[in-house]
Amino acid sequence: MSDPDALDRAELAERCVQIATDDTRVARRCLDLVPPVLGGAAYHCQQAVVKLLKACLVRGQVEFRKTHDLFWLFDLATGAYPHLAPIVVGMSEWTIWGAVYRYPGGKHDHPQPTADGLAQALASIAALREAVQTLGRRTRNGIATA
Repeated sequence: MSDPDALDRAELAERCVQIATDDTRVARRCLDLVPPVLGGAAYHCQQAVVKLLKACLVRGQVEFRKTHDLFWLFDLATGAYPHLAPIVVGMSEWTIWGAVYRYPGGKHDHPQPTADGLAQALASIAALREAVQTLGRRTRNGIATA
């Protein structure tokens, strides 16, 4: 008999991964526009990482608050899954992408990432998504996730 909470966690983690996948699709479309919408792509990259890190935390039964702070989520996720650290290194710097290009009138000291930088970000996000999905497969097969 399966644990109902485990099933709920698995479903929630899968939903987080799906939302992250949608965000990466939108980010790619932003880059395909002429001219590309770099701020929009950056925003959706940041959102994808938030959802993937939250999927890790849900899988690992790590309590977390509602936040988009990648520094904090990174610490929690790598505490539960240290092997993720090399994949997510540098992603915490993307926290600012969640707001800086989305609100008019603010002082934007942070330069927009380049199209090449965002393409690299999407490749890093794909690696993180694969790692998160591997955690899910390990859980479903009864193998320890850490």
